[in-house]
Amino acid sequence: MHTDFATPALTRLIDADAPLDHIAQGMSFGEGSVWDKRNGLLYWGDIIGNTLWRWRPGVGREVVLKPSGHINGLTFDKEGRLHAAGWCTRTNLRFEHDGSITTIAISGRA
Repeated sequence: MHTDFATPALTRLIDADAPLDHIAQGMSFGEGSVWDKRNGLLYWGDIIGNTLWRWRPGVGREVVLKPSGHINGLTFDKEGRLHAAGWCTRTNLRFEHDGSITTIAISGRA
């Protein structure tokens, strides 16, 4: 399979003949994907499905958190901990290395 790039500059990052993996399907609104280069994992939120997902090579898609508070923004901090913003709960969550979840911030409701 050949990938059609919108700009040739992208080939500096991705080989035009790199294989593609089918990660997930059937979601109404997937958003906020972030790659965990330390562990080789892909995270994303399914806003409508209220689920935080993780994809692991050789394993596939796994639920990380459901309900997720309709998570839609993800990033990692310098210590490699996943941070997630939930629009429904107006919270910022941090996923600790021991598996626990810490609420970092809660926004007031308008």
